[in-house]
Amino acid sequence: MKLGLHYKKVSIVPYDPDWVLYYKQEQTLLQQVLGYLCKDIQHVGSTAVEGMPSKPIIDIAIALVDISYLDEAIDILAQLGYFYLGEGRAKGKYFFVKGPKENTTHHVHVTAWGSVAWREILLFRDFLRKEPAKAQEYARLKQRLAEEYADDRDGYAAAKSEWIRSQGF
Repeated sequence: MKLGLHYKKVSIVPYDPDWVLYYKQEQTLLQQVLGYLCKDIQHVGSTAVEGMPSKPIIDIAIALVDISYLDEAIDILAQLGYFYLGEGRAKGKYFFVKGPKENTTHHVHVTAWGSVAWREILLFRDFLRKEPAKAQEYARLKQRLAEEYADDRDGYAAAKSEWIRSQGF
C-alpha cells in the first residue's frame, strides 16, 4: 500500500502491516542521526495499533534527553527532509512532517523525556492497543470524520480531539 497523503487531505485506509516496517526503518535512521540527543523513539498514532485503519502516514514520537537540544534536533531533522512546524496542539510537543505537501509520509512529535506530552502520547497509543472496543469505536469515528472532513485536515484533527479528550487524554 502507498505511504503518504496530501497535507490537507484526509483518507483513512485499512491497516497495513508494512507500517511497522516503515516505522522501524525510520526509527533506525533517526536514532543514528540524533544519537546522544535522543532518549527514546516510539511508534505512535493509529499506524502503531495493529488492525487500526489510519491515514497512511507514520507517526513517530521522539523523546529528547533534554528539551534544550530542540534547536539541534531541528537542524538534524531538516537534513533528513523533515519540516519543522512549531509547537503542536499539546504544550511541549514540537511537530515535524516529512515529504512534500503532496505526499507527506511521516509525522514526528518531539518532546522531552518524561514530560507530560511524552507520557500522554504513549498512554493514548497503549490505551488503543489494550482496549479493542474503544479502538473499534475510534476507528469508526475516524472513518466517519474522514468523509466529513476529506479536504480539511485541521477540522478532522479538531473533531477527533473531542473524542480523545472524552476518553481522558
